[in-house]
Amino acid sequence: MSLFGGPGSGVHLWQRVSKKRLTTQGVLLYLGETESYTDKKHQFMTTGELFKQRGPYLSAAFLCEKILEETDGVKSAIRIIDRIIHTVFHPSPPEKMEPFDYQVWLYIRLKSGDARGPMTLRVTLVKPSGESPPPLEQTVVFEGEEDRGADITGNLTIKFDQPGIYWFDVELGGVQLTRIPLRVVYVPQPKRTHGPGGSPLQA
Repeated sequence: MSLFGGPGSGVHLWQRVSKKRLTTQGVLLYLGETESYTDKKHQFMTTGELFKQRGPYLSAAFLCEKILEETDGVKSAIRIIDRIIHTVFHPSPPEKMEPFDYQVWLYIRLKSGDARGPMTLRVTLVKPSGESPPPLEQTVVFEGEEDRGADITGNLTIKFDQPGIYWFDVELGGVQLTRIPLRVVYVPQPKRTHGPGGSPLQA
């Protein structure tokens, strides 16, 4: 029996448990030692709370400048970042930041817990303005032992067109696991082309 129901499915699971908790999105949580049902022996739990109790589990989620993978499969993250300083040197730099491209790696590690089967991972970029381009989606299959899982990596080229905090919303099976922030700071830096008295600066 699958522990995970689809969003808004309204499916109800009910089975004998012994002081344990079983639930999913829109699924009844039953507590007790018998199959009798009373209002005092149940409560509702969100799917996010289920993830915390039964899995799958989020082990890591961050942005970095580079990911290395050794021949034995071990990965190394180089320069984990949450802030980009975009400095423009110019005699008259624009007051408003002009769009620029930036390459960054996204790393997400998931562990199965009791989860089995395929689930959809969705990453949505939310700009400071609240706008979002189409999300990135990938199917993740959970199988094997509970400590097994999946590493999801992506080399992203993002066009930043405004300063502020960009959020990467990470969802699995319609449940938000975390949000990864990345702040873009624009620093216009006027560059003098002449020294004191109007003499040209020497390179």
